[in-house]
Amino acid sequence: MSDSTSSRVLLVDSGADSGSLISVVLAREGCDVNWKARWDEAILSVKEAPPNLLIMDPALLQLSALKSIRQARLIPGLEEIPILLILSKQEAPNFPMDQIGPDQDFLIRPLQHRQLFKKFRKVLPERFSF
Repeated sequence: MSDSTSSRVLLVDSGADSGSLISVVLAREGCDVNWKARWDEAILSVKEAPPNLLIMDPALLQLSALKSIRQARLIPGLEEIPILLILSKQEAPNFPMDQIGPDQDFLIRPLQHRQLFKKFRKVLPERFSF
């Protein structure tokens, strides 16, 4: 979507299942989803069209979840937008919720529709009222 009311979402994930699910769910809600499988491609796309929301798999950066957020914040255009990380069930219990801001959270693989809606509403309530 190119109108001013749509949300631009940058999805950085090499997983076909999770990437497809997120893309379909958000596109149905009127979001413009830019799905990249590699971090270097994602950085280039930010220069062209900064997103309103970043959803990323920290494994692509080969960093911990917290370090991947810090790394993303160094990219012009990503300094202040909400970030959702895609984590495994094993990573999620160790996620440092007390060390992140209110506009950051995580999704757990395998992804489920209800989980997606809940997290999107949390980080962008004005955009995701579905």
